[in-house]
Order: sequence, then structure tokens, then C-alpha cells
Amino acid sequence: GQIVFAPDKLRWPLPDRAAGINFTWPLLQAAAERHLKVYLVGSPATTTIGHTADVLRHGITSLKIVGTHSGRDETRPAGQVSEQWQRDLAATITAANPDLILVGMGFPLQEKVCAYLTEFVDHGVFIGEGGTFDYEKFGGSKPKAPERMQQLGLEWLWRLVQDPSRWRRQLAIPRFIYHVWRSR
Repeated sequence: GQIVFAPDKLRWPLPDRAAGINFTWPLLQAAAERHLKVYLVGSPATTTIGHTADVLRHGITSLKIVGTHSGRDETRPAGQVSEQWQRDLAATITAANPDLILVGMGFPLQEKVCAYLTEFVDHGVFIGEGGTFDYEKFGGSKPKAPERMQQLGLEWLWRLVQDPSRWRRQLAIPRFIYHVWRSR
């Protein structure tokens, strides 16, 4: 929550990585303390975004969730949304007037949706959540990596073992690092 609410108090460099699973719960606690309104958009792998909202309301009792929207457009294949779906979402978010909009649709779709929405929604901060809503703490079914694996920076390996279909996406990381290194 400090990144959003008190960025001037951050130490640099940041002492830990800022994974959504570690960042979001304290952010929502801070939002509840400040009476901020939250809107959730997403499509958790094994449940609904409504279930995620219920889990959050139960875990952070003063949290004000003013709306939810499925991250799945039933008129399109998985990983795609229509212009109409985005327009409808923009209208419902505008009507709810939230301060924080958490979008958990996975990369790169959530970034595309957030970019579109910022053109039509004039209030609130959009935060891409990736797969945060898939974790047990948020009502999903995925367990968090053991503490020791997190400390060693091997959470990526834990996630790969849990979901081997991620291997193609994870190959993008060394390619990105290589391109950054070459561009210096």
C-alpha cells in the first residue's frame, strides 16, 4: 500500500520484489482504512470474481467493494474481449465511481483493457493484478510458494512446477533481459 499511499517514504532500492500476491492484500487494507471504493475485474481460474469479492469482504471487513465484473467476454475466445465488452465495463466502472480498479486478467490482456478504460473512465487508479485472484488468499485454488522458495527468488520455479503450461511465457523473461543487455 505504501507505493500508492506514501511513495515518498519508500526506501530505494526496494527491499523486496513487489508481486501482486504480496502487494494487493496490504493495499486493500490501506484502502479500507481510508474508506476508498474498490472495483474488481477478473476471471479467476477456478472460481468467480464475485467469490473473490466475498473472500475479500470477509477478510477485510471494512473494505468497500462497489462492483465486480467478469474478466471473461463470453462472445470471444479466452484471452480476448470485444469493443462492446470494454464499453460496457467502462460504463459500469464510471457509474460505480471507484477509487481503485483491480484488473486480474493476465498479461497482456489486462494491460490492453486498462489502457482502453483510462480513455473513458475519469476517476480511479487501475492496477493490473495478473493471477493474484487465483491464489487461495483471494478465494482461488493456487497455493502460494513456500516461504523459502520466495526468499531464494524461485517462486517462478514453484509456479512452473504447479502449471507446466507456463513454460512458453517464462521464456520471455530471459529474452527480455538479453534485449535490455544488448541495448546498453
